[in-house]
Amino acid sequence: MDSDQELNVAITWAEKLAQEIAPDEIDQVPFVVAGFMKNEKARKKLLQQSKGNTLGGFGVESHALLPWLFQAMSLATPFLGGLLASRTFTSLLVIIKEIKALLAARNQRPPEQTQLTLTDPLAQQSADALAQTLRVAGLSSEKSEIIAYELLSFLLQDPTNAVIFLQKITERK
Repeated sequence: MDSDQELNVAITWAEKLAQEIAPDEIDQVPFVVAGFMKNEKARKKLLQQSKGNTLGGFGVESHALLPWLFQAMSLATPFLGGLLASRTFTSLLVIIKEIKALLAARNQRPPEQTQLTLTDPLAQQSADALAQTLRVAGLSSEKSEIIAYELLSFLLQDPTNAVIFLQKITERK
C-alpha cells in the first residue's frame, strides 16, 4: 500500500470516529489525519492551534477537539494496543456493554455520585490515559471521562482497524 492509499484508509476510518465522537469536526478529518501521519512537528502545530480554542461543555470550537482525540489515542497506545490485541471478541463486547452501562448510569445520577470504573484493568488504564490527555487539552474532568469512554467503546468495536489506525498516527517520522 503506498502512502496515498494509507492516508485514504486512515481518513476513512477517522471519519467514522469523528462521526461518532466529534461530528461537527468531520470536515477537519483529512487535515488532522495528514498532520498526524506527516511528522512530529505537524502534530505539535495541530495541537497548538487547537489549544488556543475553548474546549469543554457544548461550546467546542469547530477544530479544537479532533487533534486532541488523536493525541489522546497516540499517548494511550501502549495501553490501547495491548487491550485491542489481547482480548477476545467476546471480552471486548463485554467491555463495550460495561462502558455503555457506566455512561447510562452517569446520565441518571449526578457525576459526583457515579464512579466510572471498568472491571478490566487494561481497559480502565486505557480510559484513564485517554481522559488525562483530554484534561490537558482543557476539557473538564467529567467531559474528559465521558469522551474517553465513548472513544474507547468506538475503538473496541473494530479492534483490527483500530490497531492499524493507531499505528499510522503514531509512526514517528
